Amino acid sequence: MSYLVYKLPSRRTIIFLSTAMVILVVGLTTGFYPEQSIWKSIHDAIPVLLMIITLEIFSHTIERTGIAKLATIKLLTKTKNPEFISLFFIIIVYILSLFINNLAAVLILLPIILLVGDALKLRIQPLLVMIIIASNIAGASTMIGDFPNIVISRYAHASFLDFLKYMGLPLLFLMIAIIFLYLWAFPYLKQEKERLLSFEHRYHFNLIRKYFNHVEEITPNFRMVLVIVIFASMVIGFIIVPVDYVFIALIFMATVLLFSNFEDDIFDSVHLSILVWFLSLFIIAGAFANIMKELSALIENIHPSPFLLCVILIVLGTVITALLNAGPSTVLLLPLAISFDDMIPNNFAFWSLSLGVLAGSSLTPIGATAGPVVMAHFRDFYKREFSWKEYLKVSFPIALLLDLGGIIYVYISLIL
Repeated sequence: MSYLVYKLPSRRTIIFLSTAMVILVVGLTTGFYPEQSIWKSIHDAIPVLLMIITLEIFSHTIERTGIAKLATIKLLTKTKNPEFISLFFIIIVYILSLFINNLAAVLILLPIILLVGDALKLRIQPLLVMIIIASNIAGASTMIGDFPNIVISRYAHASFLDFLKYMGLPLLFLMIAIIFLYLWAFPYLKQEKERLLSFEHRYHFNLIRKYFNHVEEITPNFRMVLVIVIFASMVIGFIIVPVDYVFIALIFMATVLLFSNFEDDIFDSVHLSILVWFLSLFIIAGAFANIMKELSALIENIHPSPFLLCVILIVLGTVITALLNAGPSTVLLLPLAISFDDMIPNNFAFWSLSLGVLAGSSLTPIGATAGPVVMAHFRDFYKREFSWKEYLKVSFPIALLLDLGGIIYVYISLIL
């Protein structure tokens, strides 16, 4: 399955669904995957699927308001500084990915980034990798920022504030360190400033700026403010209302649908392929639950410390995610994290899993869903391939920093 997904990424959902069906047939026939276990896997998936539907509708609604594009257009009227523009895009994607699906956040700004990068003749590949990594870090920082955390939150029984405290705050410091690493490792941004003095660059850039102003015609309006208020109210509800956050999300989703006049196209934002993919993931992972429990028992027999258990989860999460994907890796390793949870305080089994998945999804183009999408857009725009070598040149040191930073954070939290 993993090999086929690697070779045929556009058919990921069909491959996972087919694998799940084969596992169901073989599991029921041989008895290793009994009916009650299958239904439990499906039952566990339902709240996650409902949360994904809600967040995809919110992401679509926020995108339709044009908030991010409005901010970008305002920026383009003020500066052509490559460093400032690069940092602006990284920070905007980071902020958006804290609250909406990180793939949606990348897709909102990706066309603008490619056009502006071309206008300024930037070496755009490092910036695109940084955009993916920034969205991954933000997605791992909150309970609703990314699919893996949505899954983890169902089992960690952690609140919205717990995610901000144990993931959001330390990852914010890591994000700052990564930005400094990016500016230090790729000083070409400073060299690009000299090129901006040429008439050709100024003229091309001004055309791009006028294009956005003309095509988008985005102005602040009541609907934009209303969507922001509804979304902010949902986040506040996660924090202060003592009920399952899925119910809170569904209530606010209904509110968004009401104020959108129930436009049919809003449901186009709910990707059936993602829902089928996640349901298949839970079915496949359920078949591995007993194997993960046996692996957990073997590890427990050597009596490792809580810190070592966390390191194991970080390393496994990194390696498997880099070769597979964030979603499958999270669901596959969840039984292991659940088994370790009793031996590790403050949900650090789950935080460690999230940190490992974050590093792995930032390491390779296939680790995060945004990776293949960005590379495909780059190929369509520039008519050439975005090679793995170019990608890894930027991503490898950053993923290594994420792993080391995560291990140091766990050590400080558990031992010091």
